[in-house]
Amino acid sequence: MTIDPPAKRVKTDLECEMSCTISTPIAEKVPIVYTLDPFFSQEAPARPLLNVDNVSDELITALETLSTALSEYIQSSCSTVECETALSNASELTNSVHVLRAEGFQSLITEYYFVSVQEHFYKTVATHLQNFEMDYSTLNDEDVDDATYSEWCWKEYTSLVTRLAGYMNAYTCGFDLLGNVDGTFHTRLYNFFEGHLRRSLPSCWQDVTTRIFEHSLQKYDTFLSNEDSMEDVELELDSLPELMSQLKSIGLLSESTSALMLVARERVKRKVEECRGQYEEPALAECIQWVEQHLCGGWLRRIVQYERDSTTNLKLDHWCRDLTVWTSREFCSMRIQEIFDIVRNYAFGLTSEATLTDLKHCLTTSVQKEELVKSLREGIEERALHAGVATEDIITILVATENTLRVIDPTSNMLLKTIGPMKEYLRRRPDTVQHILSRMLDEDSELAEAMRQGDSVRDAEGADDDYDNWEPEPVDAVGTRQERAADIITRLISICESKDAFVHEYHKMLLDCLIHKLDYETDKETLEVELLKTRFEEASFNQCEIMLMDMATSRRLDHQLYSKAGTEETMETESNPAPLHTTVMSHLFWPPLDTTDFSLPPEIERAKRTYERHFEEQKPNRKLAWKPNAGIVEIELQMEDRMETFTVTELQATVIHLFGEQSPLTWDEIVAKLREPNSPEDFKQDVGDCLSFWMSQGILKQLDEETYAPIETAGEDISNGPSLPMPTSRRNEEDRARAKQAAELRTKFQPMIMAMLTNQGPATVERVKNLLTMFFQFSHTQNELQTLLDQLVSEGLLLVGRNREYSART
Repeated sequence: MTIDPPAKRVKTDLECEMSCTISTPIAEKVPIVYTLDPFFSQEAPARPLLNVDNVSDELITALETLSTALSEYIQSSCSTVECETALSNASELTNSVHVLRAEGFQSLITEYYFVSVQEHFYKTVATHLQNFEMDYSTLNDEDVDDATYSEWCWKEYTSLVTRLAGYMNAYTCGFDLLGNVDGTFHTRLYNFFEGHLRRSLPSCWQDVTTRIFEHSLQKYDTFLSNEDSMEDVELELDSLPELMSQLKSIGLLSESTSALMLVARERVKRKVEECRGQYEEPALAECIQWVEQHLCGGWLRRIVQYERDSTTNLKLDHWCRDLTVWTSREFCSMRIQEIFDIVRNYAFGLTSEATLTDLKHCLTTSVQKEELVKSLREGIEERALHAGVATEDIITILVATENTLRVIDPTSNMLLKTIGPMKEYLRRRPDTVQHILSRMLDEDSELAEAMRQGDSVRDAEGADDDYDNWEPEPVDAVGTRQERAADIITRLISICESKDAFVHEYHKMLLDCLIHKLDYETDKETLEVELLKTRFEEASFNQCEIMLMDMATSRRLDHQLYSKAGTEETMETESNPAPLHTTVMSHLFWPPLDTTDFSLPPEIERAKRTYERHFEEQKPNRKLAWKPNAGIVEIELQMEDRMETFTVTELQATVIHLFGEQSPLTWDEIVAKLREPNSPEDFKQDVGDCLSFWMSQGILKQLDEETYAPIETAGEDISNGPSLPMPTSRRNEEDRARAKQAAELRTKFQPMIMAMLTNQGPATVERVKNLLTMFFQFSHTQNELQTLLDQLVSEGLLLVGRNREYSART
């Protein structure tokens, strides 16, 4: 006789064929053959086939009732009825099990029970999962608010997980109550339940799981921030360990743990984002402390209690280490994104050393260091290296970059990878050298201490000869040992290809400083020269030392001349209306001065002649050659209701002096009174600049387009006068000075350049400059020489090749 299964199934390639032999005297007559696909099929499972001959009617009856009785038993166990109660109500099942066990068919009971479990799973569990997904889709279509959505997820998710865990517990307990002793059945049952459950999970499962933990963490934050008792919130938090235990029992712990860590990491990211833009205090330690105490020590510690064994602390420690590493990584990514702001704020004292130390501790991989270099270079090129940023500000960024990256990376590898674009851009700015020198010599600047410490590159060069303490170059080293050891001063000097540019620029800066001194004091300038000697060759400053010696000689001559004539008051009463102090310059060692010939007031001319007479008495073999409009004048203007004091140029003082003799005056009248045969062609514009200056100071007013008069009273109404533009005198003077210097450069060196290129062939601007410096004491910058060569090319006197080599036109 053959007992057919209630449903047939089609075998798949992945199904497992298994056979079981009954260890009884009738084993040869009763082979059991069944098929099982525990992971990849949701069709109704096949009942075991039993071929029997000479089997008792009692056994046949037991087999016929076993399937139905098991299904009812499992259905009752999975409902609200306890498994013991369900078994006590299943008398037919108890009789069938007793008969089959007596006949030695224990394994048959196991297989029939397993098939009944499969049937129940497909009918019940799969239906619950489908209903859950449908409800989720309906909720999304209704566009509910976030709070309602979170509450629904919490309620429905926990309810469904509790029901699934109850089914799994009922399956296991039901089998154990039948008195079976199959030690592998629990493993088979767990594998079946987990595999089919994973396959049947709705697509929204992971999203809902993530939302559950987000909801839980929000509740925990609310619970901590609210001083009042919140029993409902606390009950929700206390139910988390039970929820995790249920997820573990149904085989979904790994998915839940992934969602849990995802929520924790997102919360860490938000905590780190709170530190964005805050550079005055350390923040990394505070974030890590928050993770350890609030996130791990509070919320996760509540959740991990589901283990209820010795592995609880181990798992919590593992989570804590993972989140600590994640915190450092997120903090590093945030600081890398804002590295340019960190550098810029460091220049103004708004970034602390602790902030840089935090970033240093986070930079643990070479990839992060490369990202920081890339981010900083992009920030510098986009926000600093363009025409809208002043040269002084770019130098400030460069110095701040040096100081910050020295803290973050003492090896200077990141620094050398970063500052290249800034150095290249500053090299093209004409005023770079001037601003660098001003910073180097400013006692209040951040470079003052570096200037006093000396050149670190020389120390590094000496270290190479110390063979006892020699160490090989690091594998990731960038540049040479000297480049990495260079301090900020050496790095700023290296912007220019030659140090001569700094020497030449300081020569001009010293001129501008000395000719405006009224007391001949040069202590500050002497210290500056000595400091610069530590960075440049001493011989480069011979001309500067001679200029300082001229100042000392001028002071001694001035003292001797006035001592011989008496006091300064005596000089005033004898011949000159005001003391005349002169700086005597050795013209071969001073840079050329911009002068303007014009007629001085008679009393000034008399004072000059008196000074010349006394000078010739002191220096019989020398003669003074006056430089008009190169000095400064201190004047007091007496108006009807006030007296004002100004420090102005000689031409400005002479122009306003004319109004003391005659008022009003026209522009042409002033020019006619002051013009000399050697006055420049644009002398009228020079006079106009002086008139504009006095108008800007409230001393002169414009009666019409050509006529000017002094403002005698401070409250005088001048609003009815014509509104004319007032050019800036200093700007025009500087423009003319540069034009005159360019003309002098061309007049002196053009013949030499033409002869050099004709005799020696094509040469680059660097080679031309080197030859001129070697043979003709060329002291101008490379940019000035480049301008001259380009001008000669535009005039057709020179040719320029593809490699920027200049050659004489034949």
